[in-house]
Amino acid sequence: MSDSTVLVTGGAGYLGSILTRQLLDDGHDVVVLDRFLFGDNALAELRDDDSLTIIEGDVRDEDVLEDAVSRADDIVHMAAIVGDPACSDAVDEAIETNLDATVRTKQLAAEHDVSQFVFVSTCSVYGNSETGSMLDETSPVNPVSVYAQTKQLAETSLLEEPMGLDVTALRLATVYGLSPRPRFDLVVNLLTKMAVEQGTGTIFGGDQWRPFIHTRDVARGIRAVLDAPAEDVGGEVFNVGRDDENYTMAEVGKLIDDAVPEADVTVDETVSDDRTYRVTFEKLREATGFVPEIRLPQGIDEIRDALETEAIEDPDSPLHLNHASGGKEVE
Repeated sequence: MSDSTVLVTGGAGYLGSILTRQLLDDGHDVVVLDRFLFGDNALAELRDDDSLTIIEGDVRDEDVLEDAVSRADDIVHMAAIVGDPACSDAVDEAIETNLDATVRTKQLAAEHDVSQFVFVSTCSVYGNSETGSMLDETSPVNPVSVYAQTKQLAETSLLEEPMGLDVTALRLATVYGLSPRPRFDLVVNLLTKMAVEQGTGTIFGGDQWRPFIHTRDVARGIRAVLDAPAEDVGGEVFNVGRDDENYTMAEVGKLIDDAVPEADVTVDETVSDDRTYRVTFEKLREATGFVPEIRLPQGIDEIRDALETEAIEDPDSPLHLNHASGGKEVE
């Protein structure tokens, strides 16, 4: 894997821009395919890197997609319409991008003898877990949004017909943290921003469970899978996170209150959230040794410090939102 060329679809995005950097640091050649829907600043400083090829285009454009796939030894497929509101507002585009283009990328990968195909999915596929117990990769899925449904359907298609590829699906815990392409429509990032800027914030429900993972740890987890022997990860689904980073949303609010003492993050119990899931990540740890390093309080402190020191240029920019509403969590 050390000398491989890795295609990262969506490589200029919130997570992709971090993974691209880590792969380059590992010594890989990297090909990025991205629409640059949220601008090109996330990769601007890397454009002169001889190990990086940037292709501006849409994964739904088959000619562009095949050009990108033909350059790769391995693929990390991250390109997607991400988040519940964004997908609900553009259902056809979400299906075309999150499902149809994913299937076509796999087909082209098989035609071009790609080795590993890593698909980035989400723990949102668990949706509303009625059992209250820790969920593993064999637990029933119950996606309650268009976003989660398209991801779950794409997982099924990839794994039922791998076409000779070593396909791995990664269900990410709820992501938070800083990035070269910041996002402030994710629940931890949004609530921390509101606490710093407005001194307030509201959590709806409070008793619902979520697992959390930092942006940099997501990239580390993907690299761990790319580096693992194919027989250990091929044809498998893995949850990506750590067991002791499951929190109720009320607990998340308390952590943000602790990090921004002058703020008051409240819980509105009159509004419920159908999504609740606690997840175990033992399978990935046993297969690859991967354990996330960054804990939620540390990540909250990083976001707070970046906002207070104005390290993030124009944090209120619409470019930092995956959906124009920006006023609620999207994953």
